[in-house]
Amino acid sequence: MKEYIGYSIAPGLIAGNINLVEGDIFTVSKGHIKDSEIEDHIQSFQNAITLSINEIDLLLTYLETRAKDERDILQSHQEILKDKILIEDVAAIIREELKPADRAVQEYFNKMIDRLSDIDDVVLSQRKEDFEDIKMRIIRNMHHQNIHINDLVKENKVVVLAEIIPSLVLSIKDSHPLAVIVEKGSPHSHSAIIAKSIGIPVIFNIENALKEFKENDFVIVYGTEGKVILDPDMKHIKEYEILEKRVKKEYKKKIALLKTPTFTKDKTKIELMGNIEFPEECEMPEVKYIDGVGLFRTEFLYFLENTFPSAENQFIVYKQVIENLPVGKPVYVRTFDVGGDKLQREFGLHKEANPNLGCRGIRFLLKYKEIFRQQIKGILMASAYGNLKIMLPMISSIKEIIQSRELIEEEKVRLTKKKIAFNDKIEVGIMIEIPSSAILADLFAEHVDFFSIGTNDLTQYVLAADRNNEALADEYTYFDPAVIELLKTTINAGKKHNIDVKLCGEMASDPIAVPLLLGLGLRSFSANISNIVQVKKILSRFTIEELEKFYKKHRNASQEELQTQYEQLIKK
Repeated sequence: MKEYIGYSIAPGLIAGNINLVEGDIFTVSKGHIKDSEIEDHIQSFQNAITLSINEIDLLLTYLETRAKDERDILQSHQEILKDKILIEDVAAIIREELKPADRAVQEYFNKMIDRLSDIDDVVLSQRKEDFEDIKMRIIRNMHHQNIHINDLVKENKVVVLAEIIPSLVLSIKDSHPLAVIVEKGSPHSHSAIIAKSIGIPVIFNIENALKEFKENDFVIVYGTEGKVILDPDMKHIKEYEILEKRVKKEYKKKIALLKTPTFTKDKTKIELMGNIEFPEECEMPEVKYIDGVGLFRTEFLYFLENTFPSAENQFIVYKQVIENLPVGKPVYVRTFDVGGDKLQREFGLHKEANPNLGCRGIRFLLKYKEIFRQQIKGILMASAYGNLKIMLPMISSIKEIIQSRELIEEEKVRLTKKKIAFNDKIEVGIMIEIPSSAILADLFAEHVDFFSIGTNDLTQYVLAADRNNEALADEYTYFDPAVIELLKTTINAGKKHNIDVKLCGEMASDPIAVPLLLGLGLRSFSANISNIVQVKKILSRFTIEELEKFYKKHRNASQEELQTQYEQLIKK
């Protein structure tokens, strides 16, 4: 019996036999290059740097409302990638030593790592891990390709690999393993983010796993703890059996709760949906058994290939989401919410001093209409198979709504001419996340089929407080009276014009904020998957009447006092 500890990436408990998947994902080039190849290799390296920076930009977008530590680490990685010394030194190795680009990157970072290896310091040790992660990111982008290893992965086995990249995660999932163990890997990587959604235990950084484990070895995998037990003794097997029964019992309870329609204590029906990043997440019970997908972020489509996919490729993804959900469940597809700061190099945009106030969201899409058209076409084609809805991000004016709807109608005409089926009555709504759209919600409501409030951006714009700025952490709060006033304005405008109002920002996942939102009149929530069960329990605890009275009683309180009152309310 031997115990191994790594990073917990995805939770779960499983016992099974090992399946070793050996061989490097990428083999670094050997030998030397010719003088005539120098510039091509330098260009290949520079392209990989660009891809890596863009990759991290989109990861940062994904992590906007998630772990701050992960954001900080990724931002430090980005700074290293932008370092002129790195770029100059690697180019010098290529030019002067005639080393292939990938080998030059490997040698540069290996030297940096070796210098830190002999120093006994926790911070420097973490920096060593950072260099390893950045090195692999650059080399992977240099060898950019799809990886398919389905033939090597055996069904119902615990798969062990040396390392992993996003396309590998998705390939492995299709082979139905019990769990995944990886020798090397960053918990902040895109692979880790995707791995969280495949529904099985995943553990990174089990050192020398391919040497320590043998084919068909029996192991117990504790995904939540990041622990693996090799050849467990009777004591561990009994512990596993007891824990497995407990886990199954809790799982049954969770499924029963999720399958029950969501009502308040006084039987007011509440719509509870989930926010997703990847189609695979629709297979999770937290999404499958509730009222649908209230926010499908589509930026990952660009991230996976580092280019905007065709309408046909997007159609496949949107159709997959529909097929992974029960018939009729709605899916609110948010069109690409990317900005010029992330795509400067590709589109020749000027560097923006303040990207959050720049060419992002609908502004970017209306500027680059072919990208917008391809996405709308993909959504429309998939709408023939299920209940898709179009959600436009960062809307600040009625003009943007009109221009967007005109483009959507043009794509409908094109599809009709080609005799391609679509839902002609597909709903089109907007994100309310810019103060102008909230202030003028009464006017905007005349032009859309629904509102979806994005409290993350709305809060930072209303309060002029960057949500990623540590120094402003106390100022950035959706309990501020100004934010609440705009929430009320939006909800009331929706009621007046008889259109649905949903909230898909972080506030919908906050158990303290949920009673406040019910008291304000909100009846549709879209929460992060990890918070859905908790939010569902909170929604069922109170009557609408008591929450409306509670808000009226405390509405003139300061932000701090209001938050305290709701914290005390849910503790009762």
